Amino acid sequence: MRRITTTCLHILVPVLAIVFSAQAGFAETFGETLYRIDQMRAAHKTPFDQVEQEAATLLRKHPRLEDQALIYYTVAEVYAQSGQVTPAKTVEFCQKALQCPLEPMRKLQLYIYWGDAIQVMNAGVVGSNLAAARRQAVIPYLKGLKETLHLNLPLQTPEIPAVAPMPSPNTPDYQEALRIYQAQISDRELAMRQRDMIRHRDTLSDQIVFMYSRMPFAPQELKSLATASLADPAAVDRLTAATAATVQHRLDAITQKSLNRLPKDLDTPVATSAKSPRASATAAKTAPMAPLPLMIPRLAKPAVHHDQSPASPAPAWDWWTTLILLALLLLAVGVIGSRRHVAARMFALRRLAPGRQPRNV
Repeated sequence: MRRITTTCLHILVPVLAIVFSAQAGFAETFGETLYRIDQMRAAHKTPFDQVEQEAATLLRKHPRLEDQALIYYTVAEVYAQSGQVTPAKTVEFCQKALQCPLEPMRKLQLYIYWGDAIQVMNAGVVGSNLAAARRQAVIPYLKGLKETLHLNLPLQTPEIPAVAPMPSPNTPDYQEALRIYQAQISDRELAMRQRDMIRHRDTLSDQIVFMYSRMPFAPQELKSLATASLADPAAVDRLTAATAATVQHRLDAITQKSLNRLPKDLDTPVATSAKSPRASATAAKTAPMAPLPLMIPRLAKPAVHHDQSPASPAPAWDWWTTLILLALLLLAVGVIGSRRHVAARMFALRRLAPGRQPRNV
């Protein structure tokens, strides 16, 4: 009996080990769970309640701040990339994620989501409401720009450097060639990261320029807010200059559109309909006046004495007119006569048809 028990244990232990290891292998990892939550995005059909439930479960399982930052970031991205259906939720999870340690790229993206959500919440406002909304939305954009100042990014987007083929171990000075190759790889990765962060920096700047290039214009307000947030005069000057250039471009476009509606030749009177006396009178008032000598013949009229009546013009008859009228008269007579002759002949033929005898007179 003891031998049988020992044999069974020797058989069951490996089997159980295999089963438990297989189950552990099929268990979803932290990254896979985040990816699955991210893939729940479906615009307005996104199951937001399920997303938050899954995130709450992950938050309980992973108390590390770095892990919780990724969880909050994923939920914020789901809300932002689902059409900003509930922008208040986007703002909420962006703020929660930014309170945790995150890599620079994700922080910049969260500031963009945050500002965009505030714009969506105030969509369609104009005038003083627009001014109040953009004062609120510009704050996260300026915070994101301040983050870019700490990254020492170049002003211009760098080109991606080329990388030589990996050296072979048989290459002379292999160690030196390998060092150069690894340095090229590092430079390329740095350039690619910088390009991505510059793209985010440009997005933050473009959103600010877009908001403050709309009426009512407020260049002093933007300069004051940017100075207080960025604390970098050069960055403030670049931002205000870009906004001023965009404002000027829009004003030029409005002016050009207004000029295109005017007549191309301002010296040409506007054509009006004779049926509209008011339009004709307006056109007469606005039409340019011709030089005086050209208008005198138009205003001059022949003088008519009271003891004389204006002579009527004599009829211009000549012999050509007489001949034409005579020819037309002869043609009419001939046509009438020929019609009567044809009618008489047809009547005679009907009377002399076969089977009928002529009547004696």
